[in-house]
Amino acid sequence: MKRRLVMRLVLLGDFHYSALEEKDKSKDIEIFNTRDNYYEKVISEFLTTEGDYHISLGDITNFGEKEELKYVFKSMKKDNVNFIYVIGNHDSYNSSKKEILREVNQKRYFSILEEGIKLIFIDSTLESNRECWAGSIDEDQLKWLENEIISSKEETILIFSHHPAYNTTALSTKENLYIKEIDELNRILELHKGRGVFFCGHNHLNSIIKRENWLFVQTGAILDINAFRVVDINEDNIDIHYKEIEDVNNISKFIGENMNYFMIKEDARGREEDRVLLVSNL
Repeated sequence: MKRRLVMRLVLLGDFHYSALEEKDKSKDIEIFNTRDNYYEKVISEFLTTEGDYHISLGDITNFGEKEELKYVFKSMKKDNVNFIYVIGNHDSYNSSKKEILREVNQKRYFSILEEGIKLIFIDSTLESNRECWAGSIDEDQLKWLENEIISSKEETILIFSHHPAYNTTALSTKENLYIKEIDELNRILELHKGRGVFFCGHNHLNSIIKRENWLFVQTGAILDINAFRVVDINEDNIDIHYKEIEDVNNISKFIGENMNYFMIKEDARGREEDRVLLVSNL
């Protein structure tokens, strides 16, 4: 007998929409037109995919320019779509967190409890720091996260972070590619005895790892993978799908190779099991 679908999430990895300020629009019109057509298609497919929540895992902009933030957040507004965003390090390079949150109209970190599932959105990004792009969670937020975990008891917990936890998903032991508060975050996650999923981006590589009762799901950058995740939270399992955007591979590569602060990652799609996975209750 098919079990009831409790919640569907649509997840977008690092988006890196660029204002292309390094380009001359009068001379480089092709890259501007290509960028516009590409991102319009991605946003349309993302927002028209059915889901209870549409979630960006950060780096929604390439360099945190005001023009980039305004374009993306305006484009993500759609009737009957619950769009939620976590701050990425690129987003804060030229804008303060206060400015970003005012633009998107949400809190820095918060939780939602619905249908016995707790969604926890955390801020793992340092404030406007171009020298260090590692993840970090401040002391007050760690205390808040601990209380959220303790109060959840046996509920399903879904955590959304830009950066991964240390030594979980691909590349998460490399410098600047994990949350620095290693021991404290591990201690807090271990307090939860029910099923849990930790979603992240940042490392531009699809990766799924299971550790005890936690699943760690990392999603690659859109320009590399031309896809986003659709995650079904069912009563007895978690079903991770992978929705590819057709006929854009050459376009996305052209954009990625013609913008600053971004490098195409050829192996970003990962293995099949890093893209599609059905996991029984953890």
